Amino acid sequence: MLGQRSDCRAIINRFRTRYGSLPAEKVTFKALDKIINKAKEKKPDGTGGMFAAQKLRKELRRLFRYAVKLGWLSSNPVDDVKPINIQSDGFHAWTEQEIKQFQGYWKLGSRQRMAMELMLWTAKRMGDAIKIGPQHIQRGVLVTTDQKTGKLNWIPVSRQLQKAINANGKDNLLFVLTPHDKPYSDKGFSQRFSKWCTQAGLPHCSAHGLRKAVARRMAESSATNSEMKSITQHSGDVELAIYTKDVNQKKLADLTMNRLSERY
Repeated sequence: MLGQRSDCRAIINRFRTRYGSLPAEKVTFKALDKIINKAKEKKPDGTGGMFAAQKLRKELRRLFRYAVKLGWLSSNPVDDVKPINIQSDGFHAWTEQEIKQFQGYWKLGSRQRMAMELMLWTAKRMGDAIKIGPQHIQRGVLVTTDQKTGKLNWIPVSRQLQKAINANGKDNLLFVLTPHDKPYSDKGFSQRFSKWCTQAGLPHCSAHGLRKAVARRMAESSATNSEMKSITQHSGDVELAIYTKDVNQKKLADLTMNRLSERY
């Protein structure tokens, strides 16, 4: 809840910094429509995009609703700005080629690669991944509590993740830190990781998309729903189905038929 309030405040503060000196009664639908549409453009630093424009419209609509309540305006100009309906299944799930491309650009030992491998081999949400450090590993098992669900969970440290940790070569309380050895905020890391993806030639990829890639990998390895949920910590099958919708059907069918032929 605090994180959501902080995001809303940041959106309004950015708008206020640029346009706050203008009188409210002079604000027009045409001007706001232009501002919101401009926010749809994805910037090199990872900010902007359709979701950012959608959030901006929502917060501006709330802001000018308050202006109407105060008697500064007779109607809310944002009401006339067309809603931004995003037809999407959510964040893009990384393909194997995209994973290799990122790994090829950011070498082992870099903070970029450490962050990627940490999420790729734990399926952790971004906000949980950036809070993980050596103290969370007990006898080869990562033991953490997810902040969204409050669930305590155990995930074996894969050889790939251990290799990344070894290459990291730093004795800090967190595996992923800023260049000044400070913890990342959720928003700061999200923007930074998007920038790293863009630098690697993957502007459409995101931190959250790695979590979906893990689910896809597990599905393509014939993991059961229960097995997948033990890693992703999803409580139901409906959301998990969204994560695994990009599974390679041909590969999964091959694995399944091979299992059948070997058994029967």
